[in-house]
Amino acid sequence: MKAMLLLLGALVTSTLVGAGEPPQRRALLDGKLTMLVPSEFSLMSDEMRRVKYPGARAPAYVLSNEATTINIAFDQKPVLIKPAELREFEVAVRKGMTGVKFESSGVRKLNGADFVFLVFDSPAIDGTIRNVMTMTSLEGQLLVVSYNCMEARDPGCGALGRTLMESITLKQ
Repeated sequence: MKAMLLLLGALVTSTLVGAGEPPQRRALLDGKLTMLVPSEFSLMSDEMRRVKYPGARAPAYVLSNEATTINIAFDQKPVLIKPAELREFEVAVRKGMTGVKFESSGVRKLNGADFVFLVFDSPAIDGTIRNVMTMTSLEGQLLVVSYNCMEARDPGCGALGRTLMESITLKQ
């Protein structure tokens, strides 16, 4: 049964990233972090980023598939935070996120660094958005990396998001 689930996960991931190519490790944010990214993903144009993420809280960078249905957003916010403050921060973030359905949340160690790790669904006009979000302290400031997709359009995309987010490694 376990082997069948692993095979299914591999098939779903290869379908989502196109042509069966596995995600590749990329250096991002001027080399401050690396993570697995599907090979077909490219930097979203500023124009498209403003349309998909209107308002002042838009992420600085977004990688996306060609259809812009699966996105990975990155931003280092001018919010001072220390690694020791992440647990308290996670509680505050959860309280501030109304209207979402949490699957899981907490502070996890990813490749040697502590991260707030949230998995949740949020409502959209045309369906439900699956979100996998991580937050940590990078150079004393809040780093937010989030992944989102619509499982109705891309079945299994939530599993891909977990795999990508769990691959994040910070430059020490």
